[in-house]
Amino acid sequence: MDLINSRYPIWIIRGAPGVGKSAVGRRLKKTLASSAIIEVDILRSMRASVDWADQKAQRLGIRQAVELARSFLSIGLKPVVIIDTLLGRNLDYVISILEISPLVVTLIVEDKTLIQRMNQRSLGYSNEATTLRMNSWFRLNQRTDDIVIDTTGLAADDVTKQVLYSVGERIKRQT
Repeated sequence: MDLINSRYPIWIIRGAPGVGKSAVGRRLKKTLASSAIIEVDILRSMRASVDWADQKAQRLGIRQAVELARSFLSIGLKPVVIIDTLLGRNLDYVISILEISPLVVTLIVEDKTLIQRMNQRSLGYSNEATTLRMNSWFRLNQRTDDIVIDTTGLAADDVTKQVLYSVGERIKRQT
């Protein structure tokens, strides 16, 4: 794990609501002893009123997450995992304000499974049509250097294992 932590000090986990980002983040926190997990939506929700469709509010949450990530890195925590949808240009925005290149994990899921998961959620974004469009966007717009994991039919523990395995394999190829 030390090589993973030093090679990739910042990880980004992104995908549509309901793909399993937060569940994987909670498991990574238990697995990676010196890590920090930042859920951008939690930072956004700390403000008194947030218009989730407002791009300025989205960017403010992202900037806060990056500043918090820098703070965690400065005290020796790594990897720092930033969890957010990061649809469209928002990933480019994160990368532009980071001082290092992050490892990006994109989670996708089959639509039927996504709808089932959304119907089981008590919290979080729940607009079905928008979420399905987001998930479709992620399936069609994958970056060549992203680690892409289809979470359909997988428990969060299994997705977490795939994330860790994929990161390890990426490091092996690069060394």
